Amino acid sequence: MDATTKFELFVSTRVAQAPVVLFTTGDVTPVLELCRLNHVSVHHVNLDRVAGNLAISQVLQRRCNMTSPFQELLFVNATFVGDTATVVSMASTALAALLSIDPSTFVVGGTADDVVLTIDPSLVQRGHATSFNDTLPIDPQSLLAWHLDPAEATRSVPLAHRPRASNRQRSHLTAFSSLNSSPDQYKNFDESTQLSLVPWEILDAIVFTSEGFLTLPPQGFVDGAHRNGVRVLGSLTWHADSAAQINQPNDFCDWQSLALKLQTVQSFTGVDGWHLVGLSDQVAATLLPLLSPSSYVLWASEIVSSSVTTLLPLAHGVLLPAPVDKSTVVKLAKAAGDRRWQLTFALDSVAAEVSARTLRFADVSVCTVTNDPFWKTNWRSVAPVHSVYGGVEALYTAFNVGHGATTSVDGRVVSSSPWHDQGQVDVLPLLNKAKSPMHMNLSLAKAFQGGSSLHLCATLPAKARVSVDLLPLQVHFAPRKVIRVAYSFHTTNDPTSFGLVLNLVSKDEIVLRGWPSSQMTSSPLSQITSSSLSPLIGRAKHTRAYAPVSETTSPNGWITRVYQLGGALWDSHVIKGVSVFGVNLSDERTEDWSVHVGQVVVCPVAADMPTLSQMSPVITAVQIDPSTATLTWTVPSTVQYTHVFQEMLTCHDELVWVGRTNHSRWQLPSKAKSDTTFVLQPVHWTGAVGRPQRVTIVLGGADDPSSFRQT
Repeated sequence: MDATTKFELFVSTRVAQAPVVLFTTGDVTPVLELCRLNHVSVHHVNLDRVAGNLAISQVLQRRCNMTSPFQELLFVNATFVGDTATVVSMASTALAALLSIDPSTFVVGGTADDVVLTIDPSLVQRGHATSFNDTLPIDPQSLLAWHLDPAEATRSVPLAHRPRASNRQRSHLTAFSSLNSSPDQYKNFDESTQLSLVPWEILDAIVFTSEGFLTLPPQGFVDGAHRNGVRVLGSLTWHADSAAQINQPNDFCDWQSLALKLQTVQSFTGVDGWHLVGLSDQVAATLLPLLSPSSYVLWASEIVSSSVTTLLPLAHGVLLPAPVDKSTVVKLAKAAGDRRWQLTFALDSVAAEVSARTLRFADVSVCTVTNDPFWKTNWRSVAPVHSVYGGVEALYTAFNVGHGATTSVDGRVVSSSPWHDQGQVDVLPLLNKAKSPMHMNLSLAKAFQGGSSLHLCATLPAKARVSVDLLPLQVHFAPRKVIRVAYSFHTTNDPTSFGLVLNLVSKDEIVLRGWPSSQMTSSPLSQITSSSLSPLIGRAKHTRAYAPVSETTSPNGWITRVYQLGGALWDSHVIKGVSVFGVNLSDERTEDWSVHVGQVVVCPVAADMPTLSQMSPVITAVQIDPSTATLTWTVPSTVQYTHVFQEMLTCHDELVWVGRTNHSRWQLPSKAKSDTTFVLQPVHWTGAVGRPQRVTIVLGGADDPSSFRQT
């Protein structure tokens, strides 16, 4: 037997030895780590420890039709799958299918505490109750008699503050979204088109309407709007058949009861106020003072008349039909005086004399959205958004639009099914407002947290550098305080060609880039760590470049850089915004440049806090609500959501991601016939992951005297 035959036999034998075989030229390689993270049982052949490895490598190259040296080769059922680059790029979905494993199998880091709860089987086998949104009241009487189950309360994320949102010299923009197909006098587009058309950054409020008496926003929508500082209003519509009766003088106590009920519904759902339709001036004058102290109220008038200005002190705005000419707008604006911004006009696309531009520069407000590029380029932004968790000097966003083709956690796909959850919308930038060679769009093709990311692309000439503004900020450098900035990104270009820039009010720039290529190791799993402030690696007029104190690359290709900034140099300086830049590192050729940005965090912290892990939240008070068969727990107020995993296998380390919730509760599976184990993992507003909490739900016997118990 000649040498070539011997080596070919070695390869054939090893390839057929197990369903999954990985040949490598080292002990620690990306695909090997990927298989371990996914709990894939792989037969590992390290050629560095095999005699004749050069000849074996040549056999493998011929078998796989490769002409260049390799680091890893993966075989499944004796069929070649790919080398390192190929396998890593398909790790989330295609690899899972080839390996016949559930792509949502996940490993939660850290040691989980154990809690065991027992519940009567009849409670979880009765099925889930119908959502309150499916059975809304149809008239005032049924509204007053409506019972709200506290277990179905949807209020969660508070309204983020935007400094200029209450500027009374600024024209406001309200968008309408109808939950049915009927036309609306304020609406030009269906919900999906309009909400994707209007950037959060220029919106003040979104009003949901329908043909029914009471309209509430879709489940979870309030949370996403609140993160972007946008108010969400429900609607109360008195139709023609009841208008005559309701607009007669009635007992004040009846209106007071109705106002109290609406305030209860508002607290229950998290909406910020109400859009009132079909009420006469007289009735509106009675109801508005009862609602406006605790609710943001817009009253819809059926006529354009200066008489409506008398109600402006009682409401936050009066909605008016489209004006027929400019003189009408000028007349009402003059009558309203300093409250002219509370006059909100609809637009008639046919009447060219009165345009959005006319209304905008008359300092009155608008409630019709058009396709005119005027919206993005000339409408005054109401940003920055002051984080609802971190306060006025903080920012967190994973660029999540609330849906995606898949779902990712820390850059790894944990569910290959399409995902839709409006409650998980993050703070989003105003895309392509300024002209720049760099184009931005929100992409569903790749995500770090959730279902989407920010995709940046450009065609760059040799040595060219381009940048674009991302998000406005208002962050102060305080003495003896550290500002931590972190961002995660994924690119097929050189990672050093991308970075973040903090724009200061003083026109200075703080450039946050990676370490120079000469100082980086060749391993794709390299990690650079330090506990000091970020080192200065370059300077020019008005510009200083800093390297990260930590830079890590995950097996799936996401790079996370962490910076710590502070010291006497920056004391009293103010960050006014964040921008991103891309560089063509080639001295000779034009290159296509592309990057996905998955997460950005700006977090002022104490100088003695070395890591974000010290912010990791803890779950407490885990229990079951027996009346609703709901798992509940308590988390600190700094938690933005909680991941919920479920054990599907006998091994405690192998979990399936089943969802994430902004609320501290999770509905138990309906009609469960066996014990169920969940692992709960809270996520801090900065993205720091908390300690997991393992909860086992045991189905108790019929003679169990207690509905549930905790051990």
